[in-house]
Amino acid sequence: AMNEHNLEQMAYKYKLMGKSYGTVCEAYRSAIQNAREKDTVYVGGSSFVVADLLTFLHNEEDHHS
Repeated sequence: AMNEHNLEQMAYKYKLMGKSYGTVCEAYRSAIQNAREKDTVYVGGSSFVVADLLTFLHNEEDHHS
């Protein structure tokens, strides 16, 4: 439930570098855009994170049908 920017700053203190996103969908889109052909994009975390992604993918599928 922590704000993504606060978490990013906290991680930086431990020399963990990365990028934060406001939503699971934004993070997923960025990962897909930056992945190479043979890369695997893994989405993990809480069931809420996975549920958000599944809802997003389901809605995307409905829009492309």
